[in-house]
Amino acid sequence: MLDPAGMVLLASSHDVDDPGRRWWYTLGGGIGPGEGPRQAAVREVLEESGIALAPDELLGPSPPAGRCWTSPRGRHPG
Repeated sequence: MLDPAGMVLLASSHDVDDPGRRWWYTLGGGIGPGEGPRQAAVREVLEESGIALAPDELLGPSPPAGRCWTSPRGRHPG
């Protein structure tokens, strides 16, 4: 998920057996019976973040060409 400034929404989690072991991930999950990809994406975002979206607000299935993301290692083309 990208906001208007092009920032990516990531979630953070940890290993219950080793709380010092953490990682970041994008929101997502499976497609339920009778759901299309957009409806599943809207449901998963709400379940995992509390953010309510409408299916027509989504672009996808991937970011538009030419988008970049930045990590501690630098910028990465989309």
